[in-house]
Amino acid sequence: MKTLTSYIISFVCFITLASFASNTITAKPTNCFSQFRIHRMANDVALTWAVATTDVSGFVIERSYDGDMYEPVTQVACNGNSVHKYRDSEVYPGYIHYRIAAIKTNGSTEYSAIATVRIVKRR
Repeated sequence: MKTLTSYIISFVCFITLASFASNTITAKPTNCFSQFRIHRMANDVALTWAVATTDVSGFVIERSYDGDMYEPVTQVACNGNSVHKYRDSEVYPGYIHYRIAAIKTNGSTEYSAIATVRIVKRR
């Protein structure tokens, strides 16, 4: 069951995506994440994010095709730098929503904003 908030987020993501001439979407920063960008690279999706804190031990990249149910794609260790990258080559056509869970050293988790990209077709 979708909540009003998830409908609004989906609508805003759709409008934002439709208004961009390029294929790059930048999500709103959170306390832990200072940047989260995704863009289409041929049939893949490239994710780039930056953290504004040093107490992160790793990340879980999650994706969703409906904006509600997220599945983990992979885990990435914190590389000691503020900027991290991942390329998702296991995608299907359609709108794909991404978020990143930062696993902090104290065991807590903080999620990034959600960013959406559209893959038109697989070649």
